Amino acid sequence: MIGLEHHAGFNLTSNKLQLVEVSLENDEFLVDSIDEVYLNEFLNLSVDKETKIVSILQAAYDEITLKKPLKSRAVSFSLPLDTFLTHQLPLEASLLHQDILEQFKWDYSLLYPTLKFDNYVFQYFEVEKNNIVNYNSAIVSAVPRKILQLLQNFCNTNKLHLRFVDSVHFASDKAITFNQNFIINGYNLSIYLSDKIASIEVLENGTPIFYRFSHLENSSKLIDLLNEIFNDSTLKLDKSILDSVFLSGDEISLTFIQSFEDNFGVRTYAVQSFGKINVKPHLFEAKYYLDKFFNFSSAAGICFRLA
Repeated sequence: MIGLEHHAGFNLTSNKLQLVEVSLENDEFLVDSIDEVYLNEFLNLSVDKETKIVSILQAAYDEITLKKPLKSRAVSFSLPLDTFLTHQLPLEASLLHQDILEQFKWDYSLLYPTLKFDNYVFQYFEVEKNNIVNYNSAIVSAVPRKILQLLQNFCNTNKLHLRFVDSVHFASDKAITFNQNFIINGYNLSIYLSDKIASIEVLENGTPIFYRFSHLENSSKLIDLLNEIFNDSTLKLDKSILDSVFLSGDEISLTFIQSFEDNFGVRTYAVQSFGKINVKPHLFEAKYYLDKFFNFSSAAGICFRLA
């Protein structure tokens, strides 16, 4: 984490604000804070008015920093899955960057004909043709510009420096690649469950090569969804290639993880949020570190992010 002295990662969900903060002491980065507070109202970033979002966020921020003020002025946010519209789309790599963005806007306008994508910010990750997806593609996310501006205004008001904003799943992936050494090789499945949405990735050597999301009636339908994806004749997906599955999200518990492993038949892990980075001694007995370590993967992941 060269170049950072302190950094705070916030995970904003529909009902709480989570915090992980790291600080530099004696040339070593340490987790300095792990905390969460519940919001005073249910929050939906996609539909709520900006004044409501700011009011709820500010109240939660005040509550969490009243208990322990931030050391960092640099902060980053992970946001709910449904704040982002994310798809894997074909990519013509010969196009210039601006032309690629225009192509994605066109693709999204066909997928969501009622939305105006000039009001969205697009980011994408290029994926080369591989053993699962047999064409060059990109994992594309579109987020409303007003959400990014709202967070920037919030940070300005609180004299904070906004560094990164990302989806909870992609933030959680950073915690996986940072903490689980054995993901460096092979194929792994990364799944994030939240608010009846399943976000699913196949990682090859720690890099995403396949992405899919779907709405679920409930989390018990996850294996049915995965079987449907693995039976898709347009993909070359076989469970036998998977070394492991990583589960994270609001709807994850250790009991759920064990049940999933028993039924899916692939070794399954909770995402370890703090495995490779030391924590301050006062956190050793904290309930969030001991009992809920896997529920903080997004806040930790966005906190550990460098670029």
